[in-house]
Amino acid sequence: MVAHGLRAKITWSATGISSAFSLTYNPNIEPAIILYIMSIEIFQELLEANESGSPRVVATVSETTGSTPRSAGATMLIRPDGSMVGTIGGGCGEAEVWQGAMDTMQDGKPRTIVVDLTEPTEGDDKICGGVMHVFVEQVFSNPSET
Repeated sequence: MVAHGLRAKITWSATGISSAFSLTYNPNIEPAIILYIMSIEIFQELLEANESGSPRVVATVSETTGSTPRSAGATMLIRPDGSMVGTIGGGCGEAEVWQGAMDTMQDGKPRTIVVDLTEPTEGDDKICGGVMHVFVEQVFSNPSET
């Protein structure tokens, strides 16, 4: 029997964050869409952004075909200053997503960025051979803009 689901309970208080996870078997869930765990660093960053009202953009790999540096569910958070927490694979593909994330930071519009890793780029002879679809969305907006 393989664990095919995740139940999570996350609570926080003045003393900190605690979490409890339990895996469960569910034959109706496809293994490819089973598990999505956000890194604790991204989770903490979102808590801070929620308290401050400062916008953040989250980029999540939503679909992959072929060989890609990260699989579906990989997440990266982008701060207003352009710095990042997490990774969706690095290199030119991540730079392309970062630019889309900065566009979303400016206009607040979600977008899907298709990163084609099947062709080499100038100065980069590494070819993963796959395609990643990355969903980019702003999770908090600037209070002065709402």
